[in-house]
Amino acid sequence: MRTSAKLAPAHESDAVLVEGAIRGDDRAFTTLYTRHARYIAGVIYGITGDDGDLEDQVQEVFATASEKMIGLREPEYFRTWLVKIAVRLARRRSARKRRLGFLHFWASKETDQSYDPRNRPVPLDLVRAMEGVSTKLLYPWILRRLEERSLGEISEACEISVATVKRRINKAEQTIREKMQ
Repeated sequence: MRTSAKLAPAHESDAVLVEGAIRGDDRAFTTLYTRHARYIAGVIYGITGDDGDLEDQVQEVFATASEKMIGLREPEYFRTWLVKIAVRLARRRSARKRRLGFLHFWASKETDQSYDPRNRPVPLDLVRAMEGVSTKLLYPWILRRLEERSLGEISEACEISVATVKRRINKAEQTIREKMQ
């Protein structure tokens, strides 16, 4: 699909284009997108291994970049900055899919007619106990207790400090224990 906007000459640096985009120059932003979208798609695919919603993810990266571009201190490193945004968003999305997949797995066991709760009472009790627990508390707990991730990995995935990870895991565990009694 072609746009009616003319693209910037190839010799314009990313820094010049970023400055133009910050001033509201749509042509500059379109040029940045055209120049880097394919590379960012490759980065995202390399992380997720899934091209199902790759275009949406690339759009999300550039939408985030558009919103935060004014704070970019070194516009000459625009591509590096985009990669950081892409990695953060791809990790967040991948972690969300894993968490949701786990919860759907256990929830499906409740409705599965061939599943006898007496054979595995802990998962059903656990699923019920997890209901209503804040996702802010639940995600670190799931990553630690069920996926056996390290505190550092959880800290990075949830973008919180290790101390906050520990507090949230403990609070989630306390809440789940109370509900299971």
